[in-house]
Amino acid sequence: MVALAAPGRPHGLHASSHVPSLALARAVADFAQRPLAHQHPSWLPREWPLPLRKADRFGPAAAQVLAGPLALGGDEPARARLLQALLDGRGDPLARLVLLDRSALRLLAVWCGMAVHKPGFASERSRLAQQLDGRLGALAQPLIGTVPYRLRRAARRFDPQAVAFILKRVPDLPDLPMNLDPIRARPSSAARVMAERGYRLLCGLVQTLPPAASGTAQGDAHPRC
Repeated sequence: MVALAAPGRPHGLHASSHVPSLALARAVADFAQRPLAHQHPSWLPREWPLPLRKADRFGPAAAQVLAGPLALGGDEPARARLLQALLDGRGDPLARLVLLDRSALRLLAVWCGMAVHKPGFASERSRLAQQLDGRLGALAQPLIGTVPYRLRRAARRFDPQAVAFILKRVPDLPDLPMNLDPIRARPSSAARVMAERGYRLLCGLVQTLPPAASGTAQGDAHPRC
């Protein structure tokens, strides 16, 4: 797949960026050998009937049936280009999203959703209330505002440290403003709105990849977000 060392040069002098890490190589090999483990129904074309989206419907042949939308079936040159792009440390890391398992990809989408809603996490009223939010529980809602309270509450359900991470570590994303009116109108929808927007954002990032690099934005295939 890739040379481990250039001819006539010691292995230690070879540029490490040209050699995939062992963990990455294993992930790519697993992706190539077990595409079904990475398959999600939303990868399939829209016209596929819902009953046929279940892997167990096809039995042992399911991996071959469902490998097409992942660019892992049929066209060997395309398959080789995809695997090489995933192994290339100099390539676009977004292409490696396809290597994430379903649960990890869903979790990443949720984090994307929380990140773009960072402005909504800030207290609408008092800085002191913002600092005390974690200790006040439900009493924080009238102090920091309904939207920040609901967003923070939803984030803490995913990770107890999520709010601190979003406010202190995530950079501002002014090019991705989020409309908070739906959450103001229905505060209980905060978690769902953040997650759905995160899914769409992640799918949009995948769809910006060149087809040869992503192997998943071809034809009628759709990201599993």
